Amino acid sequence: MFRLDKVPLLFHRLGLARWMPERFVILTTWGRKSNLPRRVVVDAIRTGGAVYVACSRGEATLWVKNLQSRPVATLQHGAQTWFMQARLVESDSEEEDVLSSLKRLSPVTYRRFRRDRSISDSAPAAGARSGRALFMRFEPGPATGPPPLDRDLCWLVPALALAMLALLMAAREVVGAC
Repeated sequence: MFRLDKVPLLFHRLGLARWMPERFVILTTWGRKSNLPRRVVVDAIRTGGAVYVACSRGEATLWVKNLQSRPVATLQHGAQTWFMQARLVESDSEEEDVLSSLKRLSPVTYRRFRRDRSISDSAPAAGARSGRALFMRFEPGPATGPPPLDRDLCWLVPALALAMLALLMAAREVVGAC
């Protein structure tokens, strides 16, 4: 079954991640049961020397559970890789700061986030927390973390371009022969 949420991971493996919006990063965690690398593309906010990621389903999100079990992660965008330490944002004031940054940097994501969490625009998010995480904070951490996603399919893009060029040239010869 094809999953649309995996397309950015394929873009990265093909070496095309530099054309993805900068706020989309690949988050790699250790699986809490399997101890294998687990990857997901997340919408990250960089503010105040840290990186924040909204937990759309709160603590039920699988990558949040993985990070609660082992709070080290790898974040990637394009050719850049960061090994990070993760923690849930528990301070109401920090949460409000992140929400105001989200509103300023990505209004569409902000509105979707508040709608998905059933938070009215007039109500403070912290008051609607009801025991569920809203954001995960990432700060520079250990020298290593889960292995970053490789760009192991980079060869495929030029190979496909050459194949298409060969097909176009063959089609031109067939048309020219008629």
